[in-house]
Amino acid sequence: MVELIDFLQGRRISILTPKLKSFSGDLKKVSQEIEDYGFFKLRINGKMIDVDQINTIKTNSNFVFDIDVVIDRLTLNKDNNIISQFLKSLSIALRHGDGSKIVVFLDFDTKEEFRFQMSEDILKNIQL
Repeated sequence: MVELIDFLQGRRISILTPKLKSFSGDLKKVSQEIEDYGFFKLRINGKMIDVDQINTIKTNSNFVFDIDVVIDRLTLNKDNNIISQFLKSLSIALRHGDGSKIVVFLDFDTKEEFRFQMSEDILKNIQL
């Protein structure tokens, strides 16, 4: 975990979790479920949107969507409060993802995306 924090140090990042891969179905139900959990931003097929904008997406039976939920946005530094928030966000991402235990970090400035396979055991062993 220390290596991950060091790697992301000083970056302005969004923390995302994959929710649905190659989904074709009712986006309204998906948006309602995501909103019920208190999340307000999504990334659908690479585009960031607010949950309430999901109704503007035109769908038909041939469309499939990759949907990621934005868990948090922060600038990671050595401040204990920021690290605590980062760890909390990782835990939330693992709970609300698609079960793959993948967490996505998106750099605001460079638009680079970093995908990490995580384990809940990692978070259980962290000493704050």
